[in-house]
Amino acid sequence: MAKDSTTKTASKTMRAKSTPKKKADAKNDKSFEESLWDSANRLRPGVHGHHVQAGQDEFGGARTIANLGEVPADTFFKDQHPDLKADYIMANPPFNMKDWRKANELTKDSRWDGYETPPTGNANYGWILHMVSKLSTHGVAGFVLANGSMSTNTTGEGTIRQKLVENDLVDCMIALPGQLFYTTQIPVCLWFLSKSKKADKQRGYSNREGKTLSIDARQIGSMISRTQKELTETDIARIADTYHAWRSDSSVAGLARVQASSDQSPKSGDSGYTDQPGYCKSATLEEIRKHDVDEMKAG
Repeated sequence: MAKDSTTKTASKTMRAKSTPKKKADAKNDKSFEESLWDSANRLRPGVHGHHVQAGQDEFGGARTIANLGEVPADTFFKDQHPDLKADYIMANPPFNMKDWRKANELTKDSRWDGYETPPTGNANYGWILHMVSKLSTHGVAGFVLANGSMSTNTTGEGTIRQKLVENDLVDCMIALPGQLFYTTQIPVCLWFLSKSKKADKQRGYSNREGKTLSIDARQIGSMISRTQKELTETDIARIADTYHAWRSDSSVAGLARVQASSDQSPKSGDSGYTDQPGYCKSATLEEIRKHDVDEMKAG
């Protein structure tokens, strides 16, 4: 799902319309469910997504809360939002999708401009570059992929990854343990990309230009069955707070945002973040170059 800047405009408009006091009658006594759908309708103009098969939008009322385009369509071949520039993107694309395009298809696609064309045998980097192309000037994307996406060098994938790092788009990489999903036991990772790593006082972000955070969370989590692992709320808070502490500025306001999220927030150092061997490391572009781009793991 992608969220663009029109969401804020729509929300402000709706608040302005609701300013006059309502009469205290039964018509204005809305149930929680009705209020929830009202909120969803206010967000809808700014939330975008894709559905590839007819009927998918019926699941969970997705079409009610998001603009899924006019027709079911393949994201790569019939983009329903060609001009969209999103402030936030969240995605869980299919892992390691094979034969997603033929050798003579999409070879000159504008979404790959400046990069190698993603290989036909795996769509992972096609998804990544598609999302990069959709980000606004200050856009941020977070998505989950198979762990292999961090180290593969197959048919130009390593070159694409290196260019993403050199272009200073990779904000944070998180390696997660395997057995988290019911459908696959392979380990996965989280990618966080940012079009701008400049300091942002309004969001409480520090200047992260030329830096990338790596978190190795492969040993975190607890087995809840013979084949299933689970991340507890404490586990999730530790990982999230590590990233937030690294990203946060050192001002009182910026650090307050981080520490308000959990008692597990790192608190050492001016910004609340310090490298922890075997768990997390903040690396400069020069350090990444020295150790090769495909070794983006905590040291």
